[in-house]
Amino acid sequence: MRLYSLFLVLLGGLFLFNMGCKSLKPDLEPPTLTLQKPNDLDTFYSTKYLPIEANLADNENLSEFSLQITPVTAENKSWDTLVTLTIYGQSTYLFFQVPIPDKVKSGNYQITAYATDAENLTSDTIRRNVYIKSLFDEQPPQFNISEPQLYSTITTFSSNTVVYFGEVFDNQALSDMNIALYNEATQKMLYQKGPIALNGITQYDFADFLKMPATTGTYRIVFSARDTMLNTTTAWVLVKVI
Repeated sequence: MRLYSLFLVLLGGLFLFNMGCKSLKPDLEPPTLTLQKPNDLDTFYSTKYLPIEANLADNENLSEFSLQITPVTAENKSWDTLVTLTIYGQSTYLFFQVPIPDKVKSGNYQITAYATDAENLTSDTIRRNVYIKSLFDEQPPQFNISEPQLYSTITTFSSNTVVYFGEVFDNQALSDMNIALYNEATQKMLYQKGPIALNGITQYDFADFLKMPATTGTYRIVFSARDTMLNTTTAWVLVKVI
């Protein structure tokens, strides 16, 4: 009986010794990371979300997941963000969405991701290049009028017609356009054509004529246009009727 007890004691000691040796064995194996989303060259939009889907694994214990989003060009400083998540265990699945700022600039952005384990070993770094298009627009439409010259004063006879032609364009989408004739002295509107619905196109060519009043005086032709974000631009030509 004493020999059996001694055997159990020795066996238990050997087990504890082996466990101790195992615990003292250094962890030299870095974690692994696979990034399912986003895909390279995906396109996303401001005010929306950038989806992140990843699988992480480690032979011992995971510690952290890091993800950075940076613009590719140095002059674009509209969005540069770092996301860090604390994680535990030997494997984990991540899915979350990063909100894209409203006023982010359109351009190419790089996503950099890596995992760290409890021994501060890091996985291979994964990179994805994506394109983000801004839906935020502060730029108003622009007129390019060939005849008559904008912001000039032209002279014509009473009841004559003034021919105008040109184009209006926008960086995103046009909403509508107006053309109006005002008496410069009284600011009374004498004629209006519009609103002309432009239905989201980016460029509109126009050509028409205006019959001038029989009364001599100075009149103003006003061209105005709005984009779908309600940015408005106005251009004009003065007409002196003699």
